[in-house]
Amino acid sequence: IAAGGSKRPFAEDIDIAETRMTIADGREVFVKAVEMMSRCSVEALAAAGLSTTDVARFAPHQANARIFNAVGKSLGIEDDRIIKTIADHGNSSAATIPLSLSVAHNANPFRPGEKLLLAAAGAGLTGGALVVEV
Repeated sequence: IAAGGSKRPFAEDIDIAETRMTIADGREVFVKAVEMMSRCSVEALAAAGLSTTDVARFAPHQANARIFNAVGKSLGIEDDRIIKTIADHGNSSAATIPLSLSVAHNANPFRPGEKLLLAAAGAGLTGGALVVEV
């Protein structure tokens, strides 16, 4: 985003278009986000010495249901193990995973020793994943 931040704050003479971020190719973003979240998840599981069958629940970033459903499918994680909150809460940006964990815990409390896989993709197609043991 060219303007609107601390380096070039909003001002009357700034074209509003410079303060917006647009996605030119949604299909490309979808493919790259699925690839990145899947790859990061595989790497996180490998670093933890685990496989997807060891994970009780998958908490993906809730930006787009098609993306996290595709990631779950690519990892072989059944739909009932994917925490989904986007339908009720929308994309809450950086709070999607913490919000999803809270909602999931309230609905079905985490058990000691339960392993969770968390994965995200963000602006600029950055992302990562980690495994947490409760």
